[in-house]
Amino acid sequence: MALRKKHIDFIDQLREKTGLSLSALAKSAGLSDSTLTRFFIKPEFKRLSTASLDKLSKVAGFESYEDYLLETHQTDDNYEHKVEINDATKFSVYESVKVLLSKKLGSAKPSTISDVSQEVILYAQKLKTDFISDSLIMYVIESMERDNKLL
Repeated sequence: MALRKKHIDFIDQLREKTGLSLSALAKSAGLSDSTLTRFFIKPEFKRLSTASLDKLSKVAGFESYEDYLLETHQTDDNYEHKVEINDATKFSVYESVKVLLSKKLGSAKPSTISDVSQEVILYAQKLKTDFISDSLIMYVIESMERDNKLL
């Protein structure tokens, strides 16, 4: 499913769940109503930002957009239609993991950074997204820490 359609479906589901109009949903999320209206009527807008998706998710009671995807079971456990993550995104993930791990642990070995980066990419593919936020990375780090997979 194209990212634009996925975001439109997400907004439609939120509107159905909350009973809010497009404009009211935007305002409740702290967005300008033109943000959503423009996205809906102009096909050249391919996706919403992570910040906008997270704000919209909170209106419906989810902590983040990733939580919405997980709680509504919009994941792909069999990876049948795996999202391709390009090299620039992989590098960006590695750099973000390095920064977030050093904040959390003080320092991290390159092998640990690499292992966490790989888990983040697999998790993003499971969520069918190539948009990887710091909150997604922290979720993976905390999950790995909880499961004693951080060395």
